[in-house]
Amino acid sequence: MLVVIGFILVFAIVVLLVTRKVSPIVAFSILPLIAGLLAGFSLPELGKFMGEGINTVMPTAVLFIFAILFFGLMRDRGLFDPIVNGLVGLIRERPVGLTLVTVLVAMVTHVDGVGATTFLLTIPALLPVYDRMKVRRLVLVMLTGLTAGIVNMVPWGGPTLRAATAIDEDVRELWLPLVFVQIFGILLIISLAVFMGRVETKRIAAGLNDNLLLAHTAHGSFASDEVSKEQVPPEKTSTDACLSLSVRDWKFWANAVIALAVLVGLFLGVMPLHLLFLIGFGVALLVNFRSAESQDGSLARHAKDALSMGGILIIVGVFLGVLTGTGMLSAMGDALVSLTPQGAAMWVHIAFAVFAVPLGMSFGPDAMFFGILPLIVEVAAGAGVPSIDVARAILIAENTGFSISPVVPSVYLLVGLAGVKLGDHIRFTFFWAWAISVILLIFALLTGIVGF
Repeated sequence: MLVVIGFILVFAIVVLLVTRKVSPIVAFSILPLIAGLLAGFSLPELGKFMGEGINTVMPTAVLFIFAILFFGLMRDRGLFDPIVNGLVGLIRERPVGLTLVTVLVAMVTHVDGVGATTFLLTIPALLPVYDRMKVRRLVLVMLTGLTAGIVNMVPWGGPTLRAATAIDEDVRELWLPLVFVQIFGILLIISLAVFMGRVETKRIAAGLNDNLLLAHTAHGSFASDEVSKEQVPPEKTSTDACLSLSVRDWKFWANAVIALAVLVGLFLGVMPLHLLFLIGFGVALLVNFRSAESQDGSLARHAKDALSMGGILIIVGVFLGVLTGTGMLSAMGDALVSLTPQGAAMWVHIAFAVFAVPLGMSFGPDAMFFGILPLIVEVAAGAGVPSIDVARAILIAENTGFSISPVVPSVYLLVGLAGVKLGDHIRFTFFWAWAISVILLIFALLTGIVGF
């Protein structure tokens, strides 16, 4: 019963997000409650599960709210204008150059293996360039997420450490052969960046309406759907121009020091990320605006963006809490493994890895590596498949598609910073993420990196 309800719940939420039938807040709050009641749990029990889930995502929600406020203030004051102008001059208004720069920046900023860091450094810096050149924000989100997924196989990355822990294997031994998968994966992402850059060049040259989300299909055609105005590149208003500082103004350089201090603290891990941005925003308000009214004005300018996605992140905690607390998540994992046909044990890790991207939309990294991976290892061991081969197969597939999973909190940071809808991002990126995942898996099988 739990298995059926769990899969129906996840499927219903994904469908509603992709089709945009209801607000994410409605989907993530009402449906888990109904599912929990149908599974036989009382309201007090569900309240406890929801509270525990909210507690797990609260730091990410606070991080998102204050990161939006912080970068919004810095953008208003013109801190990123020299970077934008420099990049535009470097790539000479060529979308292909912009998409390649995106992959390079995301690759470099993800060396620490933390998705939030990558998104916080890449999206705010490149978003104004995308808007200036009228390249779709969805391209920025897709390339950033997919690049982070490939680099995320580093031995200090969360998924790799989880996998090594789950199978009791040395993390270096697990990761070392995956270097070749990462190199091949980056080459695939670079090829995709060139392709998307050419697509955007043709779209811009054709003068297609910027108020439409022109989703590129697998056949190279364009399908348009109207989107909310948050996804339309905003024009710079006279108010924005008045707020922007000259590089000769001491406040411009003070802002640069504040931003650099926050980012250095982010890399060094001197304190939790959400506290870094909370304190950084407070200091930035004090430096840039003297009166309480002007400080409140800066807060109000970006409060809608910050609180709308911050609220969604908190509601996602309700969904995750119900999935975990009721036992639906573990029951779903057990059910998937139990469906393995007799005599197919030697292929179970390959079969699961092939479908890991769509399945990853239901299972977060903890559930995947601490819940499902040990079960697959046990089944594959009966056919003599080493646990390290099973772990590598799951690592390759799970990492590639993590940026489209509704159960990964940092994904909401990614789409929120870029001002796009999660459902639009999933529709735009899903095909590419799954295709690259399968190609990488085939590469690993052909080169012997993953055995069976």
